[in-house]
Amino acid sequence: MSRRRLTAVTALLLVMSLSSCRQKQPPELREFDEQATPAEADALAALAPPWTTPERATLDNGLLVHWLAEDGSPAVHLRLVLPLRPIEGVSAAALVSAGQALALEVEQQAASYAADVFLVNRPGRIELSIHAQDLHFAALMRALGRTLGRPPNARTLERGQQYMVDWAPAPRVEELALSELVTRLTGRARAQELVTPDEFAALDGAALRAAWDALLDPRRSLLVVHAGHGSKREEASAELGALAAAWRRGDEPTATEDAHARLAIGPASGSGGGFLLGEQRAPLHVLESDASGAPVLIFGRVIPTTSPRDRSLARLAQRLLQERLDARLAIVGDTAQLIVVLPLRGNPRRLSSGALELLGLEGDDDERGDAPAGGAIGQQLERFQKIIRARPPPQRMFQTAELWLGARMVEASLRGEDWTALWTLAIDLSREDQEIAGALARDARGMLDATPEQLLAWQKRWLDPGAGERGWTWVAAGDPKRLAPFLDALGDVERVQVTTR
Repeated sequence: MSRRRLTAVTALLLVMSLSSCRQKQPPELREFDEQATPAEADALAALAPPWTTPERATLDNGLLVHWLAEDGSPAVHLRLVLPLRPIEGVSAAALVSAGQALALEVEQQAASYAADVFLVNRPGRIELSIHAQDLHFAALMRALGRTLGRPPNARTLERGQQYMVDWAPAPRVEELALSELVTRLTGRARAQELVTPDEFAALDGAALRAAWDALLDPRRSLLVVHAGHGSKREEASAELGALAAAWRRGDEPTATEDAHARLAIGPASGSGGGFLLGEQRAPLHVLESDASGAPVLIFGRVIPTTSPRDRSLARLAQRLLQERLDARLAIVGDTAQLIVVLPLRGNPRRLSSGALELLGLEGDDDERGDAPAGGAIGQQLERFQKIIRARPPPQRMFQTAELWLGARMVEASLRGEDWTALWTLAIDLSREDQEIAGALARDARGMLDATPEQLLAWQKRWLDPGAGERGWTWVAAGDPKRLAPFLDALGDVERVQVTTR
C-alpha cells in the first residue's frame, strides 16, 4: 500500500519534492584544481536515454500523447500526467483524494495483467505510472479507458478519501514551516498549503465528485508511453482511439498541443522580501504550533532558471550545500526554489557580528563585545555563509556532478528502464516541447562544463542574503516556549505572527 501513498501536500506538492539527501559529513576528497578529462566528461554527459525523435499526437478527446518507441522492448510503461492547478470551488484535499481514488481503481482494473501501479508526486501535478508486459498494452488501454471514462463511483471516491484519512500523517513542525514558506515564495493562495487528515475526513460526496471531474480532463492531461509495441505510434492507433472514445469531456475539445502549456503551474510571484534584518527589512514569519518536532528556522528564495546553465549552477550549488546543511531544491522550468532548513537546537546565544552581516545588519561591537558565534543559529548561518562565498575546487564540482548524474540514471535502470519518468523530468528541465528530448543531455553537459568562477559568481548573486539579489523569505516555527529563546537571539527582528492551520 505504501508505494501508492500520496503525500498529504496539495496542488503544488512542492514541499516534499524539494530534494535534500543531506549528509552528516562531506565525502573525503583531496581538493586540487584539476579538471575532469574529456573522456570522463563526455561519458557522463551522455547519460541520457537513447531516445529517437518522439511521436506526438493529440487524440480526438484532446489528450496529448508523447510516444517513446523502443523496438523489441518486452515492457510497456504508461504515465498519465494530471496537472493540479487551483480550481475555484475545488479544495486541495478533494483533488488529492480524487488522485488517490484513481490510483486505487486503476490498480484494481490492472491486477489481471500483473501490472504495477504507482502514484508519483511532482511539482504542480500527479503522475499515474503503470508498468506491465508489452503484450498487455491493448488490455491496459481498455482498462484505463473504463476507469477514466465513466462517472465517478461513490465507493471509489470513498476509498481514496479513507486512504488519505488513514495514511496522511499529522503535519510536523518542519512540514508546517515548509508549507508556509513555499506559499509565501510563490504568492499562491490556500489551495497550495498543507492538507491535514481532518480536512480529508470533512470532504463530502459532492466535493469529491467535483474534484474527480476537474482532475480527469483529457484536454489538460498528458499521456507518455514507452513501449516496444511496434516502432511507431501509428501502429497503436486502434488502442489509442479506444481510449479517446471512452474518455471524453464535451464534443469539441479545446486543447493546446504543447505539454508545457498544459502542465505549467504559473510563474511564482515571490514574496518581495529582501533581508531578514537591516535597512531593507523582510519580516520573519513566526508560526507558533504545538505540532511535534523541534523548532526550525527556514529560509529560501525563488531563483530564475531560464537556461540550462542556470539550472546546472543551481543544482551544483545545492548539492555542495547539502553536504553540510539541509539544503533543498526544486526546479520547474523557468524557476527554482532553494530552501535551507536549520533545526534550532543547542545554545541560542546572541548572534555575532559575522552572523548579523550575513543577515544584512552591521553588528554593534561595543554592545556585544566578544560575543560567541551565536550558538545554534549563528554556527549554521556562518557555515552557510562560508560555503557560498568560497571558491569550490573543480574536482569537488566534478565529483558532485558525477554522483548526481550517475544516481539519476541508476534510479531509472532499477525501475526497469522506465523512460517515461525521465521524460517528465526532462519536461521540467526544458522551456519548450522541442527541447524535451535533449534536456537531460544539456543538463548533464551544463553541470560538467561549469567553472568554479561561474559557480562562485552565481552563488554570490543568488545565495548571499546580505549582499546578493533581494527575494529571501524567512519562517520560524515551533512550540512557543521552545522557540522563544532562539527568536530572542535574533534581537530586534520585525516579526509577523502566522496562525496555525
